[in-house]
Parts: sequence; C-alpha cells; structure tokens
Amino acid sequence: MLKSINGWSPSQMAARRAARRRPSFYTAINLWGFVSIMLVLLSMFIPDTLNPHRYIWIPVDLPAARNAIPQPDASRDDEMRITVVRDGTVYLQKKRILREDLGIALREFAEMKVYLAVDKRAKNADVEGVLDQIRLAGITSIVILAEKSTR
Repeated sequence: MLKSINGWSPSQMAARRAARRRPSFYTAINLWGFVSIMLVLLSMFIPDTLNPHRYIWIPVDLPAARNAIPQPDASRDDEMRITVVRDGTVYLQKKRILREDLGIALREFAEMKVYLAVDKRAKNADVEGVLDQIRLAGITSIVILAEKSTR
C-alpha cells in the first residue's frame, strides 16, 4: 500500500469523500397537517349521515316549507309513520304495504296520530289515495313531515 510521509493513503481519501456525500440531516414527511385537515373534513360530513330522522325510516326527500315546526315525536320507533316514496310505494313503519290494505292495517294501531312522510317528487294522486285510506281508518290527526326551508 502506498503511504506518504504525512500519513495519507488512498483508502482514507475515499472514506473522506464518502463522508462528504452523506447528508447531514435526514428528511421525513410530516403528516400531522394532512391528518388534522382530514379529521376536520370528517367531522363536517359525519353528522349529516347520523341524522336520525332520515335513516331510522325509509329514506325520502321531504319537501321544504318555511313554516315547518319541529316534530321530535316523529322519530320515535313506536309512532305510526306512513311513507310514500317517489314511485308511489307505500310503507307503514318500515314494511311495504298496498294502498288498499292501509286502512285495515291502521285500525290495528292504538295511536290516533299519523306522521306522513311523502317524497317531494311523488305524485299527488298517490298521496290523495293514502290520505283517503287514513281517513277511512278513522284517523283525523295527520302530521305531514317537511324540512325547514332556509329562505
């Protein structure tokens, strides 16, 4: 091996070059900013999916009304709720029922108050038929559910 007088050798020079090529600091990706923004977005969109009025029952797009009054009893499980969806299908509680059989089924309930949830795109003729069956069952207290309009 070649060695000079002052103690220099080719292997020492190579080691010094390798040391200069190594970075003095190591980079890392900090994900805390990303995680915090994702948590904020998650907290903004989760409450909409946890709305009990929408998902306890058959989901419908309720019409909007400026003078809608909150009906907290409508979300109870034991309340008599009739739902008319867009295609005219009628549900009593969560069970599908024929419109003609609705009057007979309503007579079996002791409750004399009906919550009617109608999709805003349902035909008026379908709703009139359901209202006629409710009246034939002897129920006169009908609450038509609507979303409160912001305008």
